[in-house]
Amino acid sequence: TDAVFTGDPAIIEKTLAPEFQILRSDGNGYTKAEYLQNLPKQKSKSTSTDLVVTSHGDLIVIRYIIHTNQTINNKPVESIAPRLSIFRKDAGVWLIVAHSNFSKIG
Repeated sequence: TDAVFTGDPAIIEKTLAPEFQILRSDGNGYTKAEYLQNLPKQKSKSTSTDLVVTSHGDLIVIRYIIHTNQTINNKPVESIAPRLSIFRKDAGVWLIVAHSNFSKIG
């Protein structure tokens, strides 16, 4: 969340795997390059609760509830909603592979 909070595509890009994809509640999905052109705007740092983490080898899947204050495409995002994120370890660094954002937009 710290990388996304910066709003800086160069910083965020370092946390994303080459195969990264995101799917948002409005049905819009983006590849890594597309996402970096469609970043959310953070008004404050997000927090999360109800974390459920599973792992196997170099993969981690995290299911959680996010508490956020952000906009996407200049539309407000539901402040409390579920998310699902998948990470893989590459050369000792955890990269995000996929993310599902279930927060209602608008």
